[in-house]
Amino acid sequence: MNSNPRILLVDDEEEFARVLANIVRAKGYDVEPVYDGLDALERIRANEYGLLISDINLPGVNGMELIRRTKVLRPDLPIVVITAYPVQGSKEDLLKMGIVEYMEKPVSPNELIKLIDKILD
Repeated sequence: MNSNPRILLVDDEEEFARVLANIVRAKGYDVEPVYDGLDALERIRANEYGLLISDINLPGVNGMELIRRTKVLRPDLPIVVITAYPVQGSKEDLLKMGIVEYMEKPVSPNELIKLIDKILD
């Protein structure tokens, strides 16, 4: 397992983001949790990440717009979407935008770790 590159985890539910970040960190990954889309976008502009994990419902810039802008800024950055509020058609739209995986909450930490391992190894 590669401890670099960093993972940017974006979710407006701060407790969920902190807990998930701690679980992923325990597996040796460097995870940076943020809680709104605008902050995430600023960090993507300023830093290099190996993976973006994002919710769809975000303050600042929503997840769909965050993904659109990320694909312009960092077209090769893999993106995983985790959401508690799936919208009709959003999964298909997101897959067309180039995300690598779409997961609905609650997320199995073990399944997420397997996915991260697969993407970053």
